[in-house]
Parts: sequence; C-alpha cells; structure tokens
Amino acid sequence: MTLSKPSPTTSALSELPIKHPNMTTSDLTPLAYLEGYTWFYGRKFMVTPDVLIPRPETEDIVTIAKQLKPKSILDIGTGSGCIAITLALELTQSEITATDISRSSLEIARKNWQQLAKNHKIKFQKSDLFQNLPNQKFDLITANLPYVDEAWPWLDQQALAHEPSQALYAKDHGLAVIKKFLTTVSSHLTSSAHVLLEADPAQHQEIITYAQKHKLIHTQTANYIIHLTYSGTLPK
Repeated sequence: MTLSKPSPTTSALSELPIKHPNMTTSDLTPLAYLEGYTWFYGRKFMVTPDVLIPRPETEDIVTIAKQLKPKSILDIGTGSGCIAITLALELTQSEITATDISRSSLEIARKNWQQLAKNHKIKFQKSDLFQNLPNQKFDLITANLPYVDEAWPWLDQQALAHEPSQALYAKDHGLAVIKKFLTTVSSHLTSSAHVLLEADPAQHQEIITYAQKHKLIHTQTANYIIHLTYSGTLPK
C-alpha cells in the first residue's frame, strides 16, 4: 500500500485518478468498499471491510513471480486473494496455497476464486503465518503482511479507518509481524527458493539486514517489493 512520506510539494491524494480504489467519500469510506470491488492486475476483485483494498504497487509481486515460474507457491496474508488468484491464472502449472489469520478474509478470497479462477486449484487455509503449515516447503512465498507504523508522522489514520487494522498495523516500527515471518520462513523454503515481501521503502534496509541473519539474500527491490533468495546457510 502506498503510505510513504509524500514529498513537500506533492499531496498523496493529488495524483490519484478519479476512480482510484482508495479514494474516499465525504465520510472517508473508500469507494472500493461502497462499490464492492476493485481492480488488480486487470481483473475485478470483490472487496469488503474484512479485507484490505489491493493497491497497484502489490502487482509487482505478480510480475516478479511470473519470471521465477515456481512449481509451488504459498501466499501468506492473502486477504482478498488477489495475489494467489492472479498467480493461479498467470502461472497455471503452479500449485498454490493461500493462508490468512482471518476467517472472514478467507471467505472473501474463496468467493473471488469462485468468480475468477475456480478451474485453477488453490488450497485456502486459516493460519497465523506458518502455524498450521508444519513441514511444508515451497518454491516461492509471497507475503503482504502488516507493516504500517501508527507513529509515522505523515500517516493519515482517518483515511485508513475503514480498513482492517489487523492487516495494516504492526508494532516495532511496523516490523513486528515481518520479523516474526522472517525468523521462521527458511524452514518452509525449498533449495534456492524465493520470498517476495511488501513493505514501505523506508523499512527496506532494516528488513534486508534482518533477513540476512535468517539465510535470506537480497536479490532485488522493485518499488515496495523486496525479493529475497534462500541461501541455505547463515552469513559469516
């Protein structure tokens, strides 16, 4: 989600197109919630206040994943299912698992799957990170986890008030959930597997440094997306 500090001469809202999914009405309700849908990677996804509204910058996860062509994919914090479902449609040979800590989010994800990709198998499962995925390994793990720091001075919390706080905010300067994820992700990766993680660019260096302590090497950065590769060994 685009939440970086705006430049002094640019309003974060001034560049939004008329039908941007996160535009709000006078009571700050996002239009996507009022209309019941938004667009992601050229496809129409149902959204409700049970899930975050997919943002355009998250599409970079799909673009990178298509280049990797993994056989097995885990999408953690799937929300509306936009990443998992899009990958199922774009990478038809991949086996995909999508998890979320919220049952109501998974219900929305399943509805989107039925509408958009019911002929492409996706395993939906309730799980807090890897809690319900013992001994399972994947070639690619995608994660759009909570990373917003409530203390960011540029943050407009009122504009985000209608979106699920559990999917937005995290302690430790927004990095608590991401660090918990990075601490255990290596045990769920196949040899030379990949991780695609979304975070605010201001957080990237701290995340990359932390990931290196857990057998993950920084491969590339694409806007909000960090691409990590499993090294299998700890740095010396």
